[in-house]
Amino acid sequence: MEKWMTVEQEATKTFLRALIADVHQYIDMTEEDVVEEYRRAGKLHTYDPYTEWQKRYARHLRSMESKDGVSLVENSTIGDAKEE
Repeated sequence: MEKWMTVEQEATKTFLRALIADVHQYIDMTEEDVVEEYRRAGKLHTYDPYTEWQKRYARHLRSMESKDGVSLVENSTIGDAKEE
């Protein structure tokens, strides 16, 4: 196993903190809240409750890559989940 550089470790910690915060927020939401979130974003037609967790995970992966310049996506099997 290769050692991670400090930048990669910090990016991973930041990613996990953001992901856990989003998980807590999502758990507190009702189905109607989630549907309303999609409706406001204009993406209600793409809402699928069975793939919502993967979409949220993939969103965080993409946002981390653009902020820190460190790619966590290449090590993820779920990061290629596309939002329609």
